[in-house]
Amino acid sequence: MIRGGLVGTIIVVAAASAVARHQPIEGGVQEGSAIGVYKAFMALPADQRRARFAAMTPENKASLMRSHTEGWIQANKGRLTASEIAVFEEMVAYVTPQIYPRQAEGAVDKREQELRAKMR
Repeated sequence: MIRGGLVGTIIVVAAASAVARHQPIEGGVQEGSAIGVYKAFMALPADQRRARFAAMTPENKASLMRSHTEGWIQANKGRLTASEIAVFEEMVAYVTPQIYPRQAEGAVDKREQELRAKMR
């Protein structure tokens, strides 16, 4: 299951903003590409996405989250300030496979706290 914390915040912020503005997250893609896998994943009903995300390897979770956030940044670049783009890019860099095995409910490390403060 997708937990709260920074990763959950990234999903909520990017998805809500894209939906509210009816903007695509990515353009045409090749099947099997990271974006193609992402699009197929997002086409699933929410309960299936949660179950599949929970079963993914840390590497695949990180790849999926990076694809989501990078696509959102590209779709919204024209309306974002340079500092907002920089914060989102920092968040993309933070999402690595290493954050998933250790992530427990309520666990927030120092780097995540810093990024949350920047988002605010």
